[in-house]
Amino acid sequence: MVIRVLALSTLNETCVGCMVGKQSREKFPPIAFHEVEVMLELIHMNICGPLSIPSMSKSRYFITFTNDYNRRTWIYFMKTKFEAFNIFNRFKQTKKVEFGKQIKMFCFNGRKEYNSKEFEELLL
Repeated sequence: MVIRVLALSTLNETCVGCMVGKQSREKFPPIAFHEVEVMLELIHMNICGPLSIPSMSKSRYFITFTNDYNRRTWIYFMKTKFEAFNIFNRFKQTKKVEFGKQIKMFCFNGRKEYNSKEFEELLL
């Protein structure tokens, strides 16, 4: 068996992998976002479910509230996703009592659980 070895100088092709590996790119531009400075300035809210296996209390959904300031997260279990408004209202009231201040902003996705007159009136 004869193995043919080519000298690098005889190759006229460019190695695509080498070219990509040596590429450089511009730095990503700085992202303009609001940086929170105090507790309860921004709370992220998310509903998860339905879970395929219910909890021991038969809950198939849960809602999370995450404080953007220190990433502290509170989790509430729900049997149906329509309990979200009552839990949201209770969460808002308990944090006002616990910390002595109002939540300034809520961040949530545009799911239909949040698109109700109750939520709209409470947030205004």
